[in-house]
Amino acid sequence: MTSPEQDKESYRKVVILTGMSGAGITTGMRALEDLGFEAVSGLRLDLIEPLIENGAADGKPLAISLEARVPGFSADRVVDLMKRLRERRDIGLHAVFLDCQDPVLMRRYTESRRRHPMTADGVPVAEGIVRERDLLEPVREAVSRTINTSTMSCHDLRGSLHGIYGHPGVPGLHVHVMSFSYRQGLPGSADIVRDVRSLRNPFWDPELKKLTGQDSRVADYVKEDALYPPLFGNMTSILTLELERFDRDGRGDLTVAFGCTGGQHRSVFLAEELARWLRQNTQYPVSLRHRELDRAN
Repeated sequence: MTSPEQDKESYRKVVILTGMSGAGITTGMRALEDLGFEAVSGLRLDLIEPLIENGAADGKPLAISLEARVPGFSADRVVDLMKRLRERRDIGLHAVFLDCQDPVLMRRYTESRRRHPMTADGVPVAEGIVRERDLLEPVREAVSRTINTSTMSCHDLRGSLHGIYGHPGVPGLHVHVMSFSYRQGLPGSADIVRDVRSLRNPFWDPELKKLTGQDSRVADYVKEDALYPPLFGNMTSILTLELERFDRDGRGDLTVAFGCTGGQHRSVFLAEELARWLRQNTQYPVSLRHRELDRAN
């Protein structure tokens, strides 16, 4: 079932991109601009509706960033604004919140040496992040889609937005498939985690040790495991029901993560296989990434 926002695809598309400072709003706006959106940042709240009115005639999709740092920002006013825009019949509103785990935001600000917008009075960055999260909570609850960028690179975020807004008319649910190493910790953005360490490990084969799950020899090795056919078959059967439920409930994004010991062989192969299966057997947009392989390159 589609949401009221998705039913308005034939009207002018307006994307409001908001979220935590450091979660990737600038990158997201550039990605939308690459997709043909008219991108406007740093606008005061009282100027947003006049902007939409002035450009309504040309029908060009519009992307607007709303950050807590803009003058006169108010979470209640943002929620009211989104409510008014959803009630309009001449536009289709898509409200997206970019979220990120606090430790990752801390690291990003430490590495970039940028000042957090909530630390103007000299408080530590950690406290500024807490302040902003509390301020934005009503906005996060009011949006139609949340994207957690904690484990995403700039490229991953661009790919996610391209997958969502680069294909008009596709269902609202976007499926992200990824692989990871349990040694490096669980991915914070994962909704469904599949442990595939029960499959035999190509790492112990000298000829396969330095290869990855993207190599056909590793794929053949894993497929020869008697456990693989029922494991993958049961997985896709259950996931089909889960996807239908998430889509019916209006969920915007779903991340399925496969984990193995090193994040190089089994999890990579299973992620590749599931992404291929989803593209062949469902109509959902699919993105694919390999966390540990991306880090190594």
